[in-house]
Amino acid sequence: MAKVLLITGASRGIGRACVLRALEHADTRVFAVARSKDALEELAQRDADRVAYLDGDLTEQGTCAEAIRQCVSRFGRLDAVVHSAGLLKPIATIADGDLDAWRRLFDVNFFSVLELSQAALQQLRQSNGALIMINSGASERAYHGWGAYCTSKAALKMLTMGLAAEEADVTSIGLLPGRTNTDMLATICNEGTDSMDPATYDTFKKGRDEGSIHAPDVPAKAIVALALHARGEQWNGRNVLWNDADVQRLV
Repeated sequence: MAKVLLITGASRGIGRACVLRALEHADTRVFAVARSKDALEELAQRDADRVAYLDGDLTEQGTCAEAIRQCVSRFGRLDAVVHSAGLLKPIATIADGDLDAWRRLFDVNFFSVLELSQAALQQLRQSNGALIMINSGASERAYHGWGAYCTSKAALKMLTMGLAAEEADVTSIGLLPGRTNTDMLATICNEGTDSMDPATYDTFKKGRDEGSIHAPDVPAKAIVALALHARGEQWNGRNVLWNDADVQRLV
């Protein structure tokens, strides 16, 4: 039976790479969610029978429930949700942080994940499915100027663990993709000079300039492997690196 993945942030970066990776599996169907209709249409044109989408903002009321409804209506089931949508900005010290910008970031990085997970649970219980949260090393380490992002990812880590404690029939996993060459890296390099620690900023800038930071398809392979195959107590509640040995055995 074909497995159905719902992937957010699907128009670019890691989310888009996850859609493309999932389509390499002939028995996989993808429901893609993002705000960019043009990018979603381009993905759907690759295989109209296996890709459906919803262009919408997951922070707006009703979008999460509608995404689940349309996914199940189109493909008949749901086996995993990959939560890839996320924001880094505002990049600013906690003392100078704009509270409205913090709230916006938390709406994207945490509350939309919570709402979509809640909306998906009934289907995932039936399929013994999985919730894959794209997390970050920032959930465990404070970066100067990244207060909003770090705290949102720490909250997401605890959400993953909380779901695991409460939902035995659903496998909840946090995946840390490592430093990845996405729009978020461009934001760091272009806007991080004033608020980030200079030594840390330099490691990101040097990594991008030297080409040593991996492309989105590298962690996407791990993410899709988890979404398709990682199930049960040995995985539930874990927050793992993309290159963890257990993860790579599934790729």
